[in-house]
Amino acid sequence: MKALIGMSGGVDSSVAALLMQEAGFECVGATMRLYDGQAEAAGEGKTCCSLDDVEDARSVAHRLGIRHYVFNFTQEFRQEVMEKFARVYYQGGTPNPCIDCNRYLKFGKLLQRAEELGCEVADFACDITGEARDVAAEKLDNLGNKKGKRAYIYGGETTVTLRGGGRGGRNQEMALAAAIKLRGRENIVFASAGSDGTDGPADAAGGIADGDTYELMRSRGVDPEAELLDNNSYFALDAVDSLIVTGPTGTNVNDITLILTDF
Repeated sequence: MKALIGMSGGVDSSVAALLMQEAGFECVGATMRLYDGQAEAAGEGKTCCSLDDVEDARSVAHRLGIRHYVFNFTQEFRQEVMEKFARVYYQGGTPNPCIDCNRYLKFGKLLQRAEELGCEVADFACDITGEARDVAAEKLDNLGNKKGKRAYIYGGETTVTLRGGGRGGRNQEMALAAAIKLRGRENIVFASAGSDGTDGPADAAGGIADGDTYELMRSRGVDPEAELLDNNSYFALDAVDSLIVTGPTGTNVNDITLILTDF
């Protein structure tokens, strides 16, 4: 299966490309060009999608032996992100350009280009909301049994209704609910994490679960259903080394939920 890898030139996207390649995907690298020239990106501090980033991404793609494209989204970036930022800021609002960039470019135009290149998109949404445990169960219920390696990617922010006195966050609660739902099922991995590296009053960004997680919790004296009722997802996931811990990432876009299947 062909997969488009958004490559920023940084470590995360480079490692993602390597892991996808090792997992058997036919990878294609892509970097977005958002500025007309280096001058627009000039200034102190780190910027994204600069000319240096493009060269770094191209170099990584070459080392991996995969094709690499640079997509010119300068006009779309100006219209959908820069002009909106200026307009809302002038009106006294507090715009978040990263959210708009994700919505219209990374999860809009880039997704369109992926389909044009023949990269199969199994399921994708950037606006998931609702009760965390219910969302996790719903997404797993809707997987079906489509053959081959597939990635289901979701973004947004769920909520947690506090019923107990435990510790955790919405992404950890989704992972614990997924562990219960996936009990005994093979070839499915569920992960959810906050892009800023935090998830509720804990040092974890989220959690990960598969078909073995439930029984592993049981073997270590953890009752998954009871801990979910107590909103104690941190404890349950920590007991089986299933927390995702990144530390602060320096960005805050939305939560990312990923489901990988291989039927």
